[in-house]
Amino acid sequence: MKKIIGKEKIFNFLINSFRESRVSHAYLFLGPEGVGKAFTAKLFAQFINCENRKENPCFECISCVKIEHNNHPDVYWIKPEEGSQGIKMEAMRTLQERIFLKPYEAKFKIFVLENVDYISEEAANCLLKTLEEPPGDALLILIAEEKERIIPTIISRCQIIKFNPISRDLLERFLVENYGEDKRKISFYSRLAEGSIGKALALLESDYLQRRISVLERLLEKREFNYDLWGKERDTFSEVLTFLNGIFRDAFLKTLGLDELIVNSDCRELIFRIASSYTQKEICNLIEKFDFYHRLIQNNVNLRLIFTSLEMDLERELTKE
Repeated sequence: MKKIIGKEKIFNFLINSFRESRVSHAYLFLGPEGVGKAFTAKLFAQFINCENRKENPCFECISCVKIEHNNHPDVYWIKPEEGSQGIKMEAMRTLQERIFLKPYEAKFKIFVLENVDYISEEAANCLLKTLEEPPGDALLILIAEEKERIIPTIISRCQIIKFNPISRDLLERFLVENYGEDKRKISFYSRLAEGSIGKALALLESDYLQRRISVLERLLEKREFNYDLWGKERDTFSEVLTFLNGIFRDAFLKTLGLDELIVNSDCRELIFRIASSYTQKEICNLIEKFDFYHRLIQNNVNLRLIFTSLEMDLERELTKE
């Protein structure tokens, strides 16, 4: 049976609203990546359309199984196209066509829209029209991370459900119970995931530790600035900035005497050296630049220009050691 972690109150609120006929025509699930927004949306869709519904979806009826495998004819997942962050106009036109059709099998049609905070302006206006006059047998669930990027008129037509990061203790306990072969690694990933169960699971399935050590050693120790290796691919470049950001944030914590909050505990020697080589202002300036470059990558700024600026910043600061 699927288990919801740390979001039981949200799910209970949703199912009680359904039982009491108080379901909103549109919900906006807001929160960081990997904290259970899409998981809860699917679980709620299964509950609403379950053929053997009790306290929870049965997960065994035809409806539950189809929704689980994303092939239910009345549950639509609308996502950005590959290589794009936001939903395009064509996808919204398809939604408009389908939302006014009668359900094929279920009592309710459910539309889950991901990355709504990166939707195009034209598509946002189309979505707004749909939200203004939704049919009674349709439910829309919008998923987003940043409320500020969504036009206020869309927000005003949705019931907002906030998804906060889960506690580190709860996350670590879940990981130990289900993936407990290396408690030290799990403890590290629980800190690094910042309350995101999705991020923690992705870390466990990756060679993150090895990649991080390799990048930090070659960038900060050997001064190897290899654009072809680290700058050409958007995801790889973002990860490099994440590595750098994490180490310098830990160094800043060290300067404040907050050693117990250090995340990259296996890199203490490097962290302590950075903390003793730079002022707090210099460390903060670099952290701000890493954040700034990360935003530029998200906004599709030329990667070579960003990498060149990063290289110049690091070369200038590293010579001070």
